[in-house]
Amino acid sequence: AAVAPAAWPDGIVPPSGFPNPVPPTTGGPGFGFGQGDPLDVMRPGKVLAGLAADAQRVRAEIDDDCLTGIIRAWRRLTSWATGCELAAVAELSRRLPTDGLPGSGREYVADELAAALTLTGLAAQGERDLAWQLANVLPATLAALCAGLIDLAKARVIVNGTADLDPGHAAAVEASVLPKAPGQTTGQLRAAVAKAVLSADPDAATRQREAAQARAHVSCWTGASGTGHLEGHD
Repeated sequence: AAVAPAAWPDGIVPPSGFPNPVPPTTGGPGFGFGQGDPLDVMRPGKVLAGLAADAQRVRAEIDDDCLTGIIRAWRRLTSWATGCELAAVAELSRRLPTDGLPGSGREYVADELAAALTLTGLAAQGERDLAWQLANVLPATLAALCAGLIDLAKARVIVNGTADLDPGHAAAVEASVLPKAPGQTTGQLRAAVAKAVLSADPDAATRQREAAQARAHVSCWTGASGTGHLEGHD
């Protein structure tokens, strides 16, 4: 006899394209998050966030398969939230003059971010520049981040690997590596980006090395344990 499917928790209406109700994998808490189930592959958004939050409250009762699916869901939701944050930062930067001259307003974007997010000035500048690069040069990478297909670490690999390219070459590298990026580790993606950069712009490696050498510096700081740290870069 067929097993009657369970209802969606808390009366949440599923998005278009997903059956209602969802047949449970185990019949217990966390159903729908099992490997290959609808919630295991669902795009991030407020519906998935609500379902993951419901499951989170009873996580001690959830089997390993569904619990792993919930972990994956939270990772996609994290990527979604981060992508939305960076898109908003890019919009803030867009609203201010872009000539970069003192007094233009552009230089104050990082100051506003530092105050709003309790960041150091350097960290705020990094967020501003990352958001600008994603929104204006690598929009498909930003879209993949917002869709939960890649995480922030992978987005940074693509941004860093194309930073010294012109927009056309950067777009070519993005188109080459992004389709396989969701299934790769950051190390694998970094190697793919390096290969794609050489294919798109054979002189890029020389320029990247020269740019890195121009940024060469030494850092020295005291760690949490009270010991000293010395680090050389490029």
